[in-house]
Amino acid sequence: MSKTKSKHDAQVVWLPEHESNPFCRSVTPPKSMTDQFERLWRKPKYSAEERDYPPHLRRFCVLRLRDYMDPLTRQLDLAERLDMAVLSGYVGRNPTTLEYRRGLIASAEALARADAKGSALRGFAPSARQSESMIGFSILGCPGMGKTVTVERVLQSYPQTVEHNLGETITQVPYLKIECPSTGSPKAFCLSFFHALGERLQTDFIGTLKLDRKTGDVLMPYVQHYAYLYALGVLVVDEIQHLRQASQGPEILMNFFVAMSNAIKVPVVLVGTMAALDIFQLDFRSGRRASGIGNQYWDRLQKDAEWDAFIKEMWSYQWTREPTDLDEDISEALYDESQGVIDIVIKLFIFTQLRVIVSAEADEEADQSEAMTADLIHEVASQDLRMIAPMIQALRSGDQRAIERFEDLKPLARHLEDTILTITGQPASEIRQRLAVREAAAEAAAASADRDAAVLAILKVSKLSVAAEREILAEVRERHPSGDIATVCVAAAELVKAREAKPIKPAKRKPADQIVVPGDLRDILKAATAEGRTGYDAFLAAGVVKHPLADLAA
Repeated sequence: MSKTKSKHDAQVVWLPEHESNPFCRSVTPPKSMTDQFERLWRKPKYSAEERDYPPHLRRFCVLRLRDYMDPLTRQLDLAERLDMAVLSGYVGRNPTTLEYRRGLIASAEALARADAKGSALRGFAPSARQSESMIGFSILGCPGMGKTVTVERVLQSYPQTVEHNLGETITQVPYLKIECPSTGSPKAFCLSFFHALGERLQTDFIGTLKLDRKTGDVLMPYVQHYAYLYALGVLVVDEIQHLRQASQGPEILMNFFVAMSNAIKVPVVLVGTMAALDIFQLDFRSGRRASGIGNQYWDRLQKDAEWDAFIKEMWSYQWTREPTDLDEDISEALYDESQGVIDIVIKLFIFTQLRVIVSAEADEEADQSEAMTADLIHEVASQDLRMIAPMIQALRSGDQRAIERFEDLKPLARHLEDTILTITGQPASEIRQRLAVREAAAEAAAASADRDAAVLAILKVSKLSVAAEREILAEVRERHPSGDIATVCVAAAELVKAREAKPIKPAKRKPADQIVVPGDLRDILKAATAEGRTGYDAFLAAGVVKHPLADLAA
């Protein structure tokens, strides 16, 4: 056992099996739980003074919570298991030993035989020392609980590649993480592997080796050989539940993972939802391989001491003007709307803060409170998390069949990002009106202390008629006979807003005045009626009509 200095000047203890292996020493030494916690913890930059920032700056501060992580016990355990898998896998592959060189030759020969026959043959036989059982494991659980992000943060602490000069140059790739193809196809999986490896090494393996022309059976030995050639430390396969869609069944790839671990000592870590559980129960061998150092099942948080500690820490990062105390009603609302899913509760906290900050800015004259309440949390969830309402309801009910329908929260993640980008929006018309009123009031106050001038300046912004301006000015005088300029300006703005909110009724058309010309039939009839004569007699006397016998007399 030896001790060296780390970048933090703390003593690092190396075990003999790790110290003598260049592959191990280039990745990571064994870590304490405190070291693992610091490795995963992502707390946002925060200062209480930032609560005094303008609203638009505080909204950006709230977005820091998107990367927030307060490690739970299960996440610390996962970080240690990954380190164990990588270091234990390299113990059987020490590049300074003759056994490693023999293994490399055997791998190349097995690949050549498989390529010549056009189908996979039995892989190369490991030496007695290399045949020890390999360490791998699986992580299954509810989406949104941080499985993938925890794995990625651990892997990111490893170097991307390492060059070793041991008489000849050996390139070490400590890790690769790929997604299981949606079809569960062995060929698609192998091509994904070489795509990821090619990106890491800046090499077009698929084009150079014409891998896209080969069958899945032949590609598997290629994966095995190049994983050994580039000293792959761990292969992480995410979304393993996609194997259920494989047309040939999931057994082909599961058996390949087992063979890969046995032959070349590369641990395989499988990550997926609980929908993948039946894959590991297909046969004893697959189940045992997936649980080399124990399976992890990540269910959602229960409302217990762990939940309380998580919420208490998260709740301390508030950028509202005044902090809101965490009480039982708020904790209950957060749990009810997230059902203990970590990703959802963090996003809900972000949305709630954004909502109160935006609302207060939109109505800044009213000095609106920025306190967060349980009712507000429910309201925000109903509006901004409506996309996952069926999932939350399924979790509330405990209906396992309903829950299994929700295997993936990626659509939710995209929805949450879109919501973050739009939740701060205010109608431009409201902002324009608010700025115009503010500028007009400032101009009036600077020009004169006369209250009427200030009110008229406010009214000019709304482009009312002269009659409407006079009506509102009179009403302001009546309501606030002794109010100061600020009071009457606010009152005038409210009256304008109330007037604009009323529906405009169409004006009734006034009948046109009748113009009567002397000798008009209506005039004759009116005079006859006043004298008690009939209309006919009046028209006859006026010569408007003839007597019925007039034509005969003629």
